[in-house]
Amino acid sequence: MAQDGQAAPLTPLAGGKMDCFEGLRGVASLAVLLSHLASAFWPRVWEWRQPMDAPPAVRWAVSALARLLIDGQFAVAIFFLLSGFVLSLSFFRTGSHEALSSAAVRRYFRLMVPAAFSILLAYAVLKAGLMYNQRAAQTMTESLGAPHQWLTFFYAFRPHLKDALRECFWDSLFGNTALYNQNLWTLSVEFAGSFLVYGFLALLGDLRRRGLYYLVVGAVLVLTNHVLLLDFLIGMALCDLYTANQARRQLTLPWPAAALLAAAGLGLNYIKLCGPLHLGLVDVERRPCYEAAAGTLVLAAVAFSPALQRPLRSRPFLFLGKISFALYLVHLVVICSLASGLYLLLRQGCGLRHSPAAAIASLACVGVSVAAAWFMSLYVDRPAVAVGRYVYEHIFKKSPPPGRRDGAAEQSPGPGLPSAA
Repeated sequence: MAQDGQAAPLTPLAGGKMDCFEGLRGVASLAVLLSHLASAFWPRVWEWRQPMDAPPAVRWAVSALARLLIDGQFAVAIFFLLSGFVLSLSFFRTGSHEALSSAAVRRYFRLMVPAAFSILLAYAVLKAGLMYNQRAAQTMTESLGAPHQWLTFFYAFRPHLKDALRECFWDSLFGNTALYNQNLWTLSVEFAGSFLVYGFLALLGDLRRRGLYYLVVGAVLVLTNHVLLLDFLIGMALCDLYTANQARRQLTLPWPAAALLAAAGLGLNYIKLCGPLHLGLVDVERRPCYEAAAGTLVLAAVAFSPALQRPLRSRPFLFLGKISFALYLVHLVVICSLASGLYLLLRQGCGLRHSPAAAIASLACVGVSVAAAWFMSLYVDRPAVAVGRYVYEHIFKKSPPPGRRDGAAEQSPGPGLPSAA
């Protein structure tokens, strides 16, 4: 709570991360899951003008609610903005370059190990012939009277272990291939954005007039059409502003102002435009620019408002935040296997209509995905953190000068898409 006009600090979790941002990350991961379920089983929810068995006002309301609350693309922008903020938080608090070195070394393992698990899981399920998304898409095409394409984008190939292993250790982070888990298209952006943050902080993070360099680097990213990386820069700049504000205790947003700011962000995302924006010699995609601006408003509202932070610290949201990376990685496999298979069983074996069959399959997918993500957070995420820490401590960590004992506790900068580091 803010007292005497002073800013109330965010409550840290272990490792110096912010628990309200953990909750916000959990909300974003759930939004991605629900967005993909809508695309899989109710594709017309995004296009309210399509013929549906409902009055136009109801169709518009459902479409508007979906675009406001379960926009998966906007949730990914939130992920990237959170990465920029949280990855830089330890440095702006402590000024420790040792923490940057540690985070940079560990980042590959923190992202690669869980991603590899999801890829090998998808490979095993596909190899066993348990991916039913293609058949489910064909059945839905017949039921809805229009081609259903989203589910057909996945697993329309024969699995090869060599390709899966290459995707595990290289392509998912350094390439453009994401065959076995197409959600991993974000991972190469996450990895590049992480090192944009580390490099900026290492070179410019100590400068007093670094605000100018935020503008210069941002302009370069836009003019070179790397707009997704702009999210990381904005998140880092917002963290810089936040930590400076915490040191001076100048600004706390009252809940009406914070709610209005967050609503403005959601509204801006709702009216976002697609298509190229012509900037001289380069054409920049409009959609990620809108999402970056909208996400910045939402993130700023949470960062400077104890009233908005409070519900995000509740146990359900913190649990979702803990499993958020695992939930993001595993749910597409569950949609294409268990959910699609259950849909086929209910439609063809039990004779249910499309809507009840899709609803039951979606509920089962949410439950299984959350359970699988919880298991993965315990037995995959934690070993990934341990592996990265071991590699840093035993290979890359510098020895302290003679006669000096390095007792400073290393703060984890925390990941963006991943939950806990």
